[in-house]
Amino acid sequence: MHKLHILNKLILILGVTICQFGRADAQTIYTSSWGKDAPLTIGGLSALGVGFYLESKIEPLKPAEIAKLNRAEVNSLDRFATHQWSPKAAKASDWIRNANLLAPFLLLSSEQVQNNAGRFMLMYLETLALSNGASLVIKSLVKRKRPFVYNENVPMEEKLKIYARKSFYSGHATMGFVSATFFARTYQDFFPDSDWRAAVWGISMGSAGAVALLRVFAGKHYFSDVIAGGVVGALIGYGIPEIHERKFNKTNDDSAFVLSFQIPL
Repeated sequence: MHKLHILNKLILILGVTICQFGRADAQTIYTSSWGKDAPLTIGGLSALGVGFYLESKIEPLKPAEIAKLNRAEVNSLDRFATHQWSPKAAKASDWIRNANLLAPFLLLSSEQVQNNAGRFMLMYLETLALSNGASLVIKSLVKRKRPFVYNENVPMEEKLKIYARKSFYSGHATMGFVSATFFARTYQDFFPDSDWRAAVWGISMGSAGAVALLRVFAGKHYFSDVIAGGVVGALIGYGIPEIHERKFNKTNDDSAFVLSFQIPL
């Protein structure tokens, strides 16, 4: 049974929405249309479904397999991680990742963002679904052993869990960078004249980088895992707002739709 962690809860909250069709506001920063959003949303949610299915088919490692492992088989860049094991670092990475995932909601305190709330939330739904879905699918297909599996100081019970075969690529790094990049990019779009743009980018990327490094020091991922996850996350986090950015020299599309939502407190 899958644990419904904060990311899945966010996707559910964003997904439980009411679609209201109408003409897009001429002053809006982002546009939405069936041509853009149907493939992105359906594709992301489908990837999640496929990912969960493939994940359910992963077989855990056997003690005999683990006994034969030798960290010398790991490439020199990634071998460092096989000596690491820190539950505290893992917990810290969870907290920072969760903070990054929640950061975009801070923008809703602005009236300008509130006026674009439907599109903003739809974009974030697409961003999270695509990035998490892609990560799940790749992890479940590659089935790379996590670095702690090579560490003789780690309890055998940890090595026998299914998640011990889900190293590439790092979901934490992906989520850290996708949310941080989405937050910084949308802040830049909504507030192009703000003196805080550089600081927002710096803090966002710094926090995402911290998540990635902590995953290595926790023994959960190799450097190659977090680099790949960070690149994928950054591309999706930047790309979704780019796809939706309104081109002011073009007429607005009547097929655009506004997504309104209500989150019960």
